[in-house]
Amino acid sequence: VRRCAGPAAILFALLVLRPVTAPGGEEQPREIGDQNWRRGSKPLDHADLEHLARGGGYMGGTTREEIRKNPELAANLKNNGLEMIDAIGDPKTDMQAMLLKDLRTGQVHVVFRGTEPTKVGDLKTDAGALRPSIYGVGYSQYNDKANRKQLDQWATQYAGRITVTGHSLGGALAQRFIADHPDAVQKAALFNSPAVDHLTAERTGGKNLPPITYYRHPDDLVDKAAGKHLRGEVINVTRPAGQGILARHSDAMWQGREGIKMEKLSFDASQQPGIGAEERKG
Repeated sequence: VRRCAGPAAILFALLVLRPVTAPGGEEQPREIGDQNWRRGSKPLDHADLEHLARGGGYMGGTTREEIRKNPELAANLKNNGLEMIDAIGDPKTDMQAMLLKDLRTGQVHVVFRGTEPTKVGDLKTDAGALRPSIYGVGYSQYNDKANRKQLDQWATQYAGRITVTGHSLGGALAQRFIADHPDAVQKAALFNSPAVDHLTAERTGGKNLPPITYYRHPDDLVDKAAGKHLRGEVINVTRPAGQGILARHSDAMWQGREGIKMEKLSFDASQQPGIGAEERKG
């Protein structure tokens, strides 16, 4: 989520220290990787969506058919009252996304996968951060003609019923989807999401965007990349001391909650420029 490049003390002076309580009452979120992570028949909350963003979103395969026919993924979804409606698996750009239906509530979820370091297409689309005014993270994958067409179809068919989630690169792809289809999306929960390009973020300025919640570690380098986020609520998540650089980006936020603190920021995501970007006035 966009941050000023100035002293950290300036940012923390803006914090409103309101603890964020765990969803679902007393029952704590299950660990990522648990096959039965859903805690009830109610709509998926942010802790549940994190399982999709960090867990299911990285399962599947390279092609659409591999994702749809992956037995481990299918079993995980079934155990938690979900079924796959469709998927994107593009070997050309390495983009992956899933369209899921909640069999208990009828809710529809779009899940975007984050970066796989072994996939060239992911690294290429991440490199869009080097030109944040034009491209931004996720540009090449999202703007592939076939991928864009399929996402447009999902938005049209399930307009007004969609919840969006994604981790890392998946969060940037989710922002692009929301920017193009704000009326199709009910809400979004994004985890350690980088910014998108300035043009994509700024053209949403006059639109009524759905509620977007960004979960981020204050020292996550991916979160600080140059660019601009769509408007949304920002929640800082900190763990006990000793967490390494990679863990700040990859570790789950709602799971294993002992010693974890969550605090809402007093500004929204669109008010902070990324590292290396100039403060944009007005």
